[in-house]
Amino acid sequence: MICSAAVLAIAATATSVVVAQAAAAGCRVAYSVSTQWAGGFSGTVAVTNLGDPINGWKLGWGFTAGQQVTQAWNSAITQSGAQVTAADAGYNAALATDATVSFGFNASWNNTANPVPAVFTLNGVTCTGSTGPTPTPTPTPTVTPTPPAGDARQVEDLDRGLISARAGSGNFVAWRLLGTDPADVAFNLYRGATKVNSLPLTASTNHFDADAAADASYTVRPVVGGVEQAASESSLRFTGGTYLDVPIQPPAGGTTPDGVAYTYAANDVSVGDLDGDGR
Repeated sequence: MICSAAVLAIAATATSVVVAQAAAAGCRVAYSVSTQWAGGFSGTVAVTNLGDPINGWKLGWGFTAGQQVTQAWNSAITQSGAQVTAADAGYNAALATDATVSFGFNASWNNTANPVPAVFTLNGVTCTGSTGPTPTPTPTPTVTPTPPAGDARQVEDLDRGLISARAGSGNFVAWRLLGTDPADVAFNLYRGATKVNSLPLTASTNHFDADAAADASYTVRPVVGGVEQAASESSLRFTGGTYLDVPIQPPAGGTTPDGVAYTYAANDVSVGDLDGDGR
């Protein structure tokens, strides 16, 4: 009787064991290059959680053409070689089923190819657009998330805005410092094919070219990491050294229905940047 009871107890215990099922995991990623310019671009990434709700996410991908992330918003991005990891920013860590979180970044590229990454992973799961079991997560140290730097800012498609104004016997030349320039950027200024400065300019975005011809044309080249980059557009030259002459093309005049002749002439004039290039 004692043996039978023991066997029954073991059997009862065995039948009460329940095997836990793995949580479903899956994701879908939309990656796009929103703006691109010489040496740099802005990327936008939207990741949708197709599986069970998660609290804390990391999205990984690999660049294949030497792209390097320089700035990010709505995510904390790190890069090791070609591999990039975008982690939640704390305030957007919770991601419900079918919820989407978006973030952006600025990066450099080689001016030749900027391919879209082929594979993305969310918390270690490859994003295929469908769901599957979640792998057992590896414990990681708790890290206090870095607070966001502020609201995301739109990056305008601006050039250097290079201008030349006559000043005495030389030309005052000035250009823009772009928001995407690295902190250690320097510049070389060229008059035609001749470099004006002996050493890269690091302390300002202007230079006085003494004894230069009034009609000289200039370009400026950024220097990043000791490597000279592509030349800017040619400089705008201010007529007479103090103003830019913008011709006005008034429409033809005519006669009103009651027989009064009229013409068009500038009165109060405002200048607008119609094509958005900042010039």
